[in-house]
Amino acid sequence: MNALSIIYTLSVVWVLVLVVGNYKLLKSTTNLNLIILLLCGIVANAGYAWSTFANDLGEALACLRFSYLGGLTMGFFMFRYIASICKVNIPKWINYLLLTSTFFTMAVAMTIGKSHIFYDNAELAKADGYSYLIKTYGPLHEVYKYLMLFYMIFTTAIAIRALFKPTMISRGVAVALALSEAVTVALYFGGKLLHLKLELLPFAYCVALLIATNVSRRAYLYNPDREATAANDAYHDNGVVIFDNNKRFLGSNAVAKDIFPEIEEYHLGKRIPEGYEGHEFFGNLIN
Repeated sequence: MNALSIIYTLSVVWVLVLVVGNYKLLKSTTNLNLIILLLCGIVANAGYAWSTFANDLGEALACLRFSYLGGLTMGFFMFRYIASICKVNIPKWINYLLLTSTFFTMAVAMTIGKSHIFYDNAELAKADGYSYLIKTYGPLHEVYKYLMLFYMIFTTAIAIRALFKPTMISRGVAVALALSEAVTVALYFGGKLLHLKLELLPFAYCVALLIATNVSRRAYLYNPDREATAANDAYHDNGVVIFDNNKRFLGSNAVAKDIFPEIEEYHLGKRIPEGYEGHEFFGNLIN
């Protein structure tokens, strides 16, 4: 097995490790976007890995279709995932428009090797024991590029907006989400500018999925209502304010917010200063 095949195969293994390592989280999460993202990561990266073993052009093009299928679906659901984590309500018409655009682009991408609208030409080449495609893009490939660019820009914008909403999401989570999109943008367009034989998107997917699973674990902690239900249904009738072992504010349930309305202004993830006791620390979580 050549080095490139090993690298792409490891990208598939990496996503599988994330699935296994986060099995408990995935089993209990209500955010289906994360589950779909991980499945898309497996499909997209498997397509890249498989392509390095292709024996003929038809097989290589089939691998490429898998990669586009996973990558396009991931773009849509990453947008939805980050919006849900950042508590941004996306209007239904925008969701329908983006879903339609994604399906259209996916349908066009599936014509690779059958028409010249997405890929004008593609040839299979082999070097150092692995296969790769030499391709020239067709006129509708621009649709894919601009759709992915849209997802990257707007998901980054949502994450940056969250930086200024620390009562909705911790700044650490917002920075992590913005970073995942920045890495994707840098690797995708960097690879195109440098004309590399090595596709960098699988590595961007690995980084994005690692950040997404870690953010989901933190978001799970920040939801005291879910934790309270898991522990005792009676907690719904009591005010709950949660801190971690490092004295960082993780969140509160609706009852606690009714008792202390100022909790709505507390910054998630902010640490209680040393020396504060009782109600004194509450005021220090506002600024």
